[in-house]
Amino acid sequence: MADSTALLVELTEKMLVAARSAGAEQADAIAVSGSTVGIDVRKSGLEHAERSEATEIGLRVLLDRRQAIVSGSDLRDTTLSAMAERAVAMAKAAPEDVY
Repeated sequence: MADSTALLVELTEKMLVAARSAGAEQADAIAVSGSTVGIDVRKSGLEHAERSEATEIGLRVLLDRRQAIVSGSDLRDTTLSAMAERAVAMAKAAPEDVY
């Protein structure tokens, strides 16, 4: 569990650094890890069992009263940088939030 938490903290820190490097004034990052188990039973017998694990990430950037949100599941450093750049580009094209 501690290793999983450390990975999530590391991912969010990397996303925040990437967002600032891409030009974001402010940013929020989230990383969530989970697992699922599915079991199918028919006539009291096991028909199918599967287990899956996934880590999902999300980034919100704010720039000049504009914002954008991106998410994904590719955890490579190059992808984190690309996500941050894409989010900043989207924020630049977004309408200004007057509130």
